[in-house]
Amino acid sequence: MAALSIAPVLHLVVQKVAGQTRFWRALFVLLLLGAVFLAAWSARSTLLGMDYRQEPPFWERVGAAVPSEGRTIGLVQAYGNLLSYYGWRQVELWPITGELALADLRGAQPQDFETLFIKRTVGMDFFLISSFSQLELQPNLAEYLASHFPIYSQGDGYIIYDLRAPLSTSS
Repeated sequence: MAALSIAPVLHLVVQKVAGQTRFWRALFVLLLLGAVFLAAWSARSTLLGMDYRQEPPFWERVGAAVPSEGRTIGLVQAYGNLLSYYGWRQVELWPITGELALADLRGAQPQDFETLFIKRTVGMDFFLISSFSQLELQPNLAEYLASHFPIYSQGDGYIIYDLRAPLSTSS
């Protein structure tokens, strides 16, 4: 969308530069190439600054921990794509805070957290948490899971709750 919006302006600039002397045309081309090089260098530096080698083994471990005999819902990174690719497990997605805020703005979200939880987890057997930064932003979810369900499995970077065996809540 941005490229389509900028195209007419860039076309006018190129027309103006085309009528200039060779020096100004060369300077324009150098500036354009410099901008492209700077953007490419920035993207390259960002990618080289991150070490993604731990991702495949981590998601393989999480995939091995997620039971294959039931349905799982999860609060996971990257919309569960890394878990699907490396861990060979599909999970339904629990909404991240941004999605919950948008649903709330639309008026589509129930006010009661327990109602939302029950609606989202119908037919689910397990709840996977691997995005702890999102869990911190959803304290209702963290509290509800911890107080209502036992931990099925836990490892470095993930927790799986067993939704099939709710804890008894005695008053």
